[in-house]
Amino acid sequence: DSFECTATLTGVEPGTTHEDVSSVAAVGAFTGNPVTDDNPYHATRPKPLVSIVKGDAAGNAADTEADKVGLVDGSTGLVYEVTNTGTEALVDVTVGDTVVANGTVSGLSCDFSGLGGPATGTTWAGPFAVGASFPCTAALSGVSAQGPTHQDVADVAGFGAVTGIKVTDDNPYFAWTPVETIEIVKKDDAGHDADTPEGAVVLPDGSTGLVMTITNTGTVDLADVVVSDVVVTGGTVGGLSCDFSGLGGPATGTSWAGPFAAGDSFECTATLTGVEPGTTQGEVSSVTAVGAYSGKPVTDKNPYHAKRPPQTPPLPHTGAFGIGSYVALGLVLLLA
Repeated sequence: DSFECTATLTGVEPGTTHEDVSSVAAVGAFTGNPVTDDNPYHATRPKPLVSIVKGDAAGNAADTEADKVGLVDGSTGLVYEVTNTGTEALVDVTVGDTVVANGTVSGLSCDFSGLGGPATGTTWAGPFAVGASFPCTAALSGVSAQGPTHQDVADVAGFGAVTGIKVTDDNPYFAWTPVETIEIVKKDDAGHDADTPEGAVVLPDGSTGLVMTITNTGTVDLADVVVSDVVVTGGTVGGLSCDFSGLGGPATGTSWAGPFAAGDSFECTATLTGVEPGTTQGEVSSVTAVGAYSGKPVTDKNPYHAKRPPQTPPLPHTGAFGIGSYVALGLVLLLA
């Protein structure tokens, strides 16, 4: 004879393998000997998973703020790879990207064509097979140097084709825009900047000392700093020398390899001589450097103008007919 039993199996977790063993035991009615049997059962439950990995066009992952990427012009291409990392095919796949701060992500599009889907778009009905991948691209722009650190978060969602379970993943990207600028400010010994012809300083003897202050006004280091001064009209500028010693460089010279840190300054001095009477002088001080981050050149200029008054002409020389001659002539005429 036979009889049946029933039970219910529940709670098999996604991605796990289940095993249970049914057994029966009895005693022989004639012999009294025990008899047994068992029968195992195995099951698995599919585990849907999905992964999205994003980086920029240069290959930077930048998925933590500590690893943020400097974008010199505030823009870059973004590259994504979406993979079915589970044990179940996915359907109704959707990809997105949300900007958290500073900047714009545009033109997001994915290519599902290698998997039998459309060549463009951000959604696909599937099926997205286990282990398969597809790429997406987008453009990041408008990351302002004055704003906070840029952050955007790429995301993907899908559903298990068998279990119907929704799965998601996301991946952030962090970036900032470095500022690479330099400034040179020049004044004479009396503190005049005289950077326009209209503001030309009067130099009675046609000479003065010049003091230049050079500052890294950006947010990153600069390198290969060079200071120069070119006379445009009149006079001579000599003895130009800079003191980089406070920043770890030489105490004299007009060039320095750096690094010239953001916010740091150094001074240079020179002497202007030889401004001719009745003339206006003009010269331009310049500084050039290279962004240590981008390798791009940065520069600034500052002019200075001075003039010297014309000399007062001497009284005309009267020769033999000086004042004494006129007096003597008057006496002669009086006697006559």
